[in-house]
Amino acid sequence: MEWFIETRFGDPILCIDITGTQMVHGSALGQVGFLNLTTKEQFLLTEIAEESIKGIHITEENIIYASVGDLYVLVLFRNESGEWHMEGVCHEGREHTNLLCGFTQVLQHKAKICLLVIEEDQETLASIRAEGKNKLIITNSATSEHEEYTGLIFPKFSVPFYYNSEKLLWMERDLAGARVLKLVTFNPLGHSTVKYLNKKFGSIACPYIVQDSIIFIHEFKYIRSLDIASGEIIGTIASSENEILAIFPVMICMPPSVDRNNQENNMLVMKALVISVDKAGIICLWQEGNTIESIDLSKLDGLSVDSSDRFFGMGYPYVLKAGGIYIAVSTDVGIIVVKSEYLKMIGGIDPLNNFTNTI
Repeated sequence: MEWFIETRFGDPILCIDITGTQMVHGSALGQVGFLNLTTKEQFLLTEIAEESIKGIHITEENIIYASVGDLYVLVLFRNESGEWHMEGVCHEGREHTNLLCGFTQVLQHKAKICLLVIEEDQETLASIRAEGKNKLIITNSATSEHEEYTGLIFPKFSVPFYYNSEKLLWMERDLAGARVLKLVTFNPLGHSTVKYLNKKFGSIACPYIVQDSIIFIHEFKYIRSLDIASGEIIGTIASSENEILAIFPVMICMPPSVDRNNQENNMLVMKALVISVDKAGIICLWQEGNTIESIDLSKLDGLSVDSSDRFFGMGYPYVLKAGGIYIAVSTDVGIIVVKSEYLKMIGGIDPLNNFTNTI
């Protein structure tokens, strides 16, 4: 184990971002924490905030963007003397009210924050629509640019899944009660239905858009990929005896290969690498259906627990992220950071670089 960050009991970690040298995290009660993976410098930048930290991002220049609910974006940066400063970036064109706050979902990708309103009962719907507050808003907290989108309706039974600046994926129930997976593209603006999910399809969790497919946890025990264009499952990446709690997929660039005729193929090959953590406390790295590395959290040096249930017994929405050669996962007792030998072998992954990571 490289590092263990003890967190407040009853204050689950909602977001983590990690690069090759540093990591930040945000909690439900408003903590923002910082860890330098090189110097092991660790401290809290905020102890508590007005609302939960719904998303967080750190750049290579040590600039941190943290979404304080739907209230504002907290920007933290370090000057030449090493002192931290903070400022707030508000979401323009949007009055913050208790009513609107209660129906707003917050999704963050790097420095961009997406606010969308889940419309409730008719009375609430009429009030929100009458004031034109049900628009979708995207704030670029690095440039203070602001975009508004109207006409995108998110009905009462809607669950936003994933946002990556260019696309927004969510699931809703139609008038007949069927689940529908939907997608919005922003450049240009477009709206489409990816797939109707009947009862036989089972559960879907932690979906990520990776190139032209969606990688997700299926029925708690499988990691599968679904083609966005056809809506069909195109492959099973992994299966587990234990419940899979979180995944983190990246695209990695594989070195040139040699074919059966000993001819060298100089074409760069991009392959999906999926990292998962399960209820038993096992982190696995998967590629093309094969386990290429396994890390047992309960057997790490420097961390003693009486049962793997101590890691994931509270049933929080656990967070898994990777950057460089490190993997970070939130647990009931704190954030555990481990070093991956496979990521070290391939030179690490860079979540900030779209060439090695398309999510």
